[in-house]
This record gives sequence, structure tokens and C-alpha cells, in this order.
Amino acid sequence: MGRLKQIVAFALGKRNTDDCCKRRDGQNQRMDLTMENILISIVIPCFNAQKTLAKTINSVLQQKYPNFEILIVDDGSTDRSPEIIAEYEQKYKFIRNIKQANQGVAAARNNGVKAARGEWIAFLDADDLLYENSLTERVKAIQEYWSPEMLGVFCPAEMITDNGKKMGFGLIYNKLSSSGRVYFSHYHDCIFLPSCSIVSKLHFQESGGFDEMISPAEDYDLWHRMMRSGGYFRFVGGCKIGYTQHPESAVRSRLLTHFNQCKIVTQRISSPSELGIKECRDGFGKALCHISMSQRALSTAFMAIAAGDYAVADTVISDISCYAIETMDLKKLESLLKSSAARALCKHERDWLYVIWPQIHKNVVRFFEDLDKRFEGKSQNVRAMMKICQESRYIQPILVYQRVHSGSIASRLLNRLLILFRMYIWHGLKGVITGSLNRLLAHEKRVVLLFGLLSLYTAGLVVMTISLSLLIIK
Repeated sequence: MGRLKQIVAFALGKRNTDDCCKRRDGQNQRMDLTMENILISIVIPCFNAQKTLAKTINSVLQQKYPNFEILIVDDGSTDRSPEIIAEYEQKYKFIRNIKQANQGVAAARNNGVKAARGEWIAFLDADDLLYENSLTERVKAIQEYWSPEMLGVFCPAEMITDNGKKMGFGLIYNKLSSSGRVYFSHYHDCIFLPSCSIVSKLHFQESGGFDEMISPAEDYDLWHRMMRSGGYFRFVGGCKIGYTQHPESAVRSRLLTHFNQCKIVTQRISSPSELGIKECRDGFGKALCHISMSQRALSTAFMAIAAGDYAVADTVISDISCYAIETMDLKKLESLLKSSAARALCKHERDWLYVIWPQIHKNVVRFFEDLDKRFEGKSQNVRAMMKICQESRYIQPILVYQRVHSGSIASRLLNRLLILFRMYIWHGLKGVITGSLNRLLAHEKRVVLLFGLLSLYTAGLVVMTISLSLLIIK
């Protein structure tokens, strides 16, 4: 019945009756949705966001896609946020202010959707940013690939600090199946952030919206609840959003609350349910539940260690299974350590070795030792990570860091310059070299030609050197 409603809604509000016609071979042609006719309702939940709200709204106003409305849901702010919202509402007719008593972000989004006029909802947090063409590219995907089973679309995100600087870890939520569609059975973790998405209002409401009792894991819960219907989310490349990281995210209470809420959601999606189509009712099962929770517990532990709160790491260690650690690729495990620590401190990727690692290495080693004892030495990956922590590439930065904070003034200065060189100049050079090689490798003929020319040049130098040597001998 829900799918029939959606088809009728599109037929009445989004296209002419001629839009759906027959081909000469008698097969149905793809539905042609005119982009300008798709009204996108952008829901921005806001609570005490005076520092970032204007920047977020401006990032929407700079979008080239013309047909949208902005609904800012003020969740009982006590700072200047209401004044900022009032200024924009007075200036732009398509901006609406929805006020509510402080009920949390899930309730704010739900109330925003209720007030929305559009059939498609784009969520955007009050500290995140829409980058260029982010709206246009996602609407194009809706236009091109729409079907009654499409729950929504999503794009990847780039982590940024609260002052807008990139954190350098590449794109997150950059998951893509061969079909570009993500179904319930594809991923047992959170698939994307609310700010990455544009979702069908109909499917959102039929799924019950965000669960207001489990915030801040409400998005993780909703996406999987929607996908149990048998529908899918479509990945959209070629655009991205800016996802802001805050140092407060690594506070003990928030880390544990988020972890415990995710634990509830993981148990939900792993357990049987009467909701959705038959194929999705049995859930993911216990094995995937253990893997998902173990990886989330690891990330929580690494963030807590970076934030200087080992007690949190010690609390979640019981949720880490030996089997889950062994199923992880060692590089992925090392990468999880780096990204989690950097996210907790809102630091750039280049800060990992010479700034972050020297400060947390003792507790990281301690954590792996505790894991090793818990697993009775049976985890090869834990043992491997303990060895990696003792490699020269990890020991040298610790020594340099220690010299910066001890010894003579000259020694401190020299070692600080060494760190700056490694972090900025060498890191930048590596990026340029890697980018150049990738561009060259994309064109095999150019690579062959380049190597051919280099070989001829080298051979010429060798011949000239030998000839000069012979002349000197004579």
C-alpha cells in the first residue's frame, strides 16, 4: 500500500501523465522526474549552535539546486541561535523556524519531517556543511534511479574540525556495492550520517521515524529499520558533505552513552522481528552482532585512550571478542587506531605519529596487553599489533617527541623543526608524489612512454660517462 501511495504522489505532484510511457517494444520506460519539480525539505535540528549555524545555512544557500525549503527546528536553545534563525527567516521566505522544548535531536528531526512540504527530506546537522553540488548530485540520482523500493540516497562525508579544517583521513561512508544499492544484508554497522542523506518522506514515516528513546544512535537504528522493508539506499559519488568533529565527543559520558545505545541497536538488527519482508525478519544473527559490537568497542576504547580516560577502555573491553579481532585485516585494525585517536582529539592525519602517538603509546600498549591476557594469548592480531607498536617507525617518533620536551634549547628546536618537516613538508610531498603516480597509472600508454624516455635518458648518461672516462684515461 505504501509503494502505491508513493507512485500516486509522484504521478500527481512530480510529473505529467505523459512522463510514463511505453517503448516501441512494449516495455515500461524509466520514470522521468523533472529535477526542478522535486521539492527537497532540508531539516536542520538546532540546539545552542550559535557558532556554526550561520555557516551551515549559508552552505545550503550556495547550492545550485533551486527547489528546496529549509526547516530549522530550534530544540530549546538558550544562546543566540533563535536570533540567528529569526534573521534568516525574515530574509528568506523558504526558511521556516519550528520551535520545541528541549527534547533531543531525534525529536527535532521527527518534528521537522512532520512540517515538511516536500516528499524528499535532506537532514543536515547545525554544524555540518553541504559542499558544492551536494544537493544537485543527490537529486540527480533520485531523478535517474527512482523506483518504489528506493528509500533514499546518500553521499560520503569528509571529517572536518569545528573551525572547518579538513582532518585528512579521506572520505567516510564511502561504501559502494557493485550495483550502487545498499540493502539490509550488506552492512551491519551504521551506513551513513543523517547529513549525508536524502530520504523518502513516505518510507521515513512508514518506518516510524527516529526512535527518540535511543539518541544518539537513532540514525543507525532507523536506516536498518527502513531497509527491513526490502528497500535500499543508493550511494551517490561525485559529491560530499562536511562532518564536524568536536573534542567534547570523546568525553567519558558521551562515549559510554553512544556505545551502549549502539549495543541496543545492534542487538535489534541482529534479532528476529515481525517488521519488514520475510527475508529480513530473521536479522543478521549472533556472529555478525559480535563482530559489529567488537569493532565499535575497539573504536570507543581507542577514542577513550586518546582522550586520557583509560577507565572507559577498560569498561568496554568485555565487549570485544577474540573471533572478531581475528576476522579483521591487520591494516584495518591499525587504521582504526589512528582514525579513532585523531577523531577524539580533532587532529589531522599528519599529527598521528609525532603528536598523538607519543602521548598515548603507553596506554595503547597496555590495552593490547590487557586484551592479550583476556584472550589467553590466542589472538594473533593482538600479538601482531603489540609487535607493530615496537617497530622503529613507532619508536622513533616517541624519541623525537621526548627530545622536544627535554634537553638543551638547541636540541629542542632542532627536533621541533624535524617534526614540522615530517608532518607538513614530507607529508605534502608524499601526497603530491602519490597523486602524480595515480594520475600516470590511469593512463598506461603515458606510463610506458615515460619509462621509455627515462630509460633512453639514463642510457645516454651512462654512455656519456663511459666515453668521458675513456678520454680521461687516454
